[in-house]
Amino acid sequence: MEKLVLGNQVKLVMTGPDQVEQEIPCASHFWKNGYHYFLYEEKLEGYETAFRSRIKCRDGYLEIHRSGEAGMNMVFEENKSHRAQYQVPYGQIVMDISTHSVSMREEASRLSVRAAYTMTVNGTELEQSVWSMKVANC
Repeated sequence: MEKLVLGNQVKLVMTGPDQVEQEIPCASHFWKNGYHYFLYEEKLEGYETAFRSRIKCRDGYLEIHRSGEAGMNMVFEENKSHRAQYQVPYGQIVMDISTHSVSMREEASRLSVRAAYTMTVNGTELEQSVWSMKVANC
């Protein structure tokens, strides 16, 4: 297998539970202490300002963090549950995330991450979901 070679600037394509693709044309990438980090700004519908976001991942672990008015920190750790708080315009949603798997596949100049999980909000279990991300050099 070829060694993964990602540059400092990468393109991210993320797909959430709604199956809608979100593309970040140029995010910063670095490797530290066994984790890939991706830093980028995103504009969310209904908000005036852009938000700073960070994704931290390795095989078995994924963390998605967004700062600002629509802040959140979601941790997906294989076979574990974590509580997350998600800030929305009308208040805060508290949810529990039970992660079934987090896998990462590295190729020569590409990386893909996939997390399968179940989310519970206010004691109600929502459907099982999948979040995925494909990474390539810009």
